[in-house]
Order: sequence, then C-alpha cells, then structure tokens
Amino acid sequence: MRIADDCYTCFQRQAVGICRDLGVAEHVEGRVVRAVRTVLDENAERDTPPHLADAIYRVIKEVLGVPDPFADRKKRDNETALSLAREVGLIIEKSTDRLTAAVKAAVLGNVIDYAADPNFDVAAEIDDVFDKEFAVYDYGPFKKELNDAGWVLYIADNAGEAAFDRLLVEEMGKPTVYLTRGEPIINDCLVEDAIACGMGEVADVVSSGCATPGLVLDRCDDKVVELFRTAPLIIAKGMGNYEALSDVRAPLYFLLKVKCGVVARHIGYDVGDFVFMRSRP
Repeated sequence: MRIADDCYTCFQRQAVGICRDLGVAEHVEGRVVRAVRTVLDENAERDTPPHLADAIYRVIKEVLGVPDPFADRKKRDNETALSLAREVGLIIEKSTDRLTAAVKAAVLGNVIDYAADPNFDVAAEIDDVFDKEFAVYDYGPFKKELNDAGWVLYIADNAGEAAFDRLLVEEMGKPTVYLTRGEPIINDCLVEDAIACGMGEVADVVSSGCATPGLVLDRCDDKVVELFRTAPLIIAKGMGNYEALSDVRAPLYFLLKVKCGVVARHIGYDVGDFVFMRSRP
C-alpha cells in the first residue's frame, strides 16, 4: 500500500503527541517537529507508511535521546490487556461458535493503537465487538485452510494485543509462530511484550528483526522470510501489517479494525469497520 498525502499530517501529529505525552520542553518539541519535517521532505517517495514510519521514529528517538518512548505505556497496556482478556475468555467459553468468538476477541485487541487513536478504550469496546458484524468475514475459507494447515504464522501488531491474540491461538489449536517487531517502534509488540502477555505459553515467539510498524519482508531476517514463504496459513494483525503486505501474494488473512481514512480508502471499507479478509493482491 502506497503512502498517501494524509500520512504526512498524521506523522507530524504523532511527533507532537509523543512530545506532549513525555512532557518535554517546548524547544525540544520544536527540534523534534523540525527533524520530522526534514525526514518527510527527504523521504517523500518511500514505498509504504511502515517504511516512512521507521525513518520518522528513528529520528524522534535520536532527538529525544529515548530508545523506547512508549516503554511505560506498553507495560501498562500489557497489564490491562491481561486483565481484560480473562473476561473475554469467559465470553469465548460460552459461545456457540468459539472460533468466531476468538477471532472477535483478537480484533478487539487491535483497538490498542497510539498512532491511529491515542485515546483508545479497549474495555469500552468489548460489548460492541461481540455484537457487531465484520464488514468482510472470510471465515469459510479460513476455517478450511486452518483445518488443512500444519502450523500457523501469526504476525503481531501492538503491545497488549498479544493477550487477545493468545485467545485465538489457543482456539485454533495449531502449532503457531508468533512474530513480533525486532526493535522498539511506536507501541508495537516486541518479544518481551508477547511473553508478558502469556503468548510464550501457547506459541513460539520469534523476533522478525524488523523495526518497521508492519512486516516489511526486505527488512526481516532471512529465517523470518523463509518462515513467511513456507507458512501454510498466515494471520496479519492490524493496519501496519496490512499497509506492508497488502500487495504480497500469500495464504494471508488480514485481521484489523479500520482506524484511518487512508487504509479505509485502500481496503474498501469504512473507518470503524472490522475486517477479516483473505489477501487479494
């Protein structure tokens, strides 16, 4: 998925938001904003939003001198998600279609997204998620491919989400490789976040070696590229993974909440919609 003009405004908003959240001095915020504008000017032709986000967040961290600006938030998100996931797990247990309920639980976790909506509220969305229909729900082909698959590659999105992803991994009942980001980027899930959410108990947690907020294959370790190429079934969580992989041909299912107009226009659904869609490059 190519960068749109709206992406540039969004990245500037994110830069200001990080500075305000960290309470940095006004002159430091000015340095961050100017540095981000320079990166935007110099990288206007970058392929996808995740490519540009990598460049943007590297310069933000460099100017601030903070290797992971979202570290404290991610820790809180992991703890909150674990608590809520226990409640959601009870809903799955009582469901007549446990796999569908687990898919909904996983998309609930995708509400956690500081880049798209820093004011998200996962708890407030629990009832809505289980009452609301997906805008697109490729459940039939997914269930068949899941039945035939020897294992599943599950590409993580944000910290905290892993607690809800775990519910889906458990319900699928297949050996699973859970692929995280390789370095801190926004509030994306690292190996330690996945482990904190209990994912290590049900899946093989692996770092992609990739710092982009979305799995960019040419930025990944060779072993990860091989995992992707050989996986019989892949689940990619969140908008960043959709932005990075929407043009890739693979046995790939995108699972996300649409949270911005750029993705909405590209994917063909509305902001706020839930999507569980097989790749259609």
